Amino acid sequence: MVFQVIISLAVNHQRMNSKFFSSCGWSVKKLHSKEVIKNALILISKIYDFQGDLKELDNHIVNLYRTNPERAGEYYDKLNNSKGIMILFKDKIKFKSLLNLYNFHGHEIQIKFTNFQCLVMLPNKSNENLGWHQDSKYFSKDLKTKYSGVIWTPFCTNNLKSKFNLDILENSHISGGIKHKKNKSMFRKEVINEKKGRYFIDNEKKLNFYSKLSPSVNWGESLIINSNLIHKSSNDFSENIRFTAIWRYEIIY
Repeated sequence: MVFQVIISLAVNHQRMNSKFFSSCGWSVKKLHSKEVIKNALILISKIYDFQGDLKELDNHIVNLYRTNPERAGEYYDKLNNSKGIMILFKDKIKFKSLLNLYNFHGHEIQIKFTNFQCLVMLPNKSNENLGWHQDSKYFSKDLKTKYSGVIWTPFCTNNLKSKFNLDILENSHISGGIKHKKNKSMFRKEVINEKKGRYFIDNEKKLNFYSKLSPSVNWGESLIINSNLIHKSSNDFSENIRFTAIWRYEIIY
């Protein structure tokens, strides 16, 4: 689903993204309030047909996946089509913090939100992990310009001190789009973590050229990355379900 937000700010076309897209290609920002995250958890509990204390939501969802995976899948699809969740993470975003990445100095620009996901990563599981990839490969129809980005906002139910990680290869976005290999559907969750997912990068020379980092993101913070930045799921496991709201966007001017 596509949403567009027009922000009237100045932008010098020659200097645009001089910090963000021409340097490391990632940043951690506080883009949402605690209220937004808590409201998101309330919406998720309603979608998963849970009426108890939010601290017990994890157990409810884990049990559901174990006893009735088909129903759990239906709820997951409903979650990812929820306009309430989409709008919550779009309309309540702190646009100034996001736009400060881009060095605006002149002309009206447009932020176009193009694709939304809400992931549900079960505790101590890696079958839904993704190997080294670029979002521009998975979402090529939505991320058409070099000024496209991804807002990755992880959160959980009962530990406000939680930290979350995503493995990235710093500066790797500068090379642009990189060739990916495609897994057969039946094997995409069974291969090693570095190669999981529908698409993955199997270019050791490229992968070893860049410095690997695992930025820490606190509960309520967001990791913003260039859509060409090579990244993968972290191998760190949590005792809690990790929910992740992901908005992909383009900057059009």
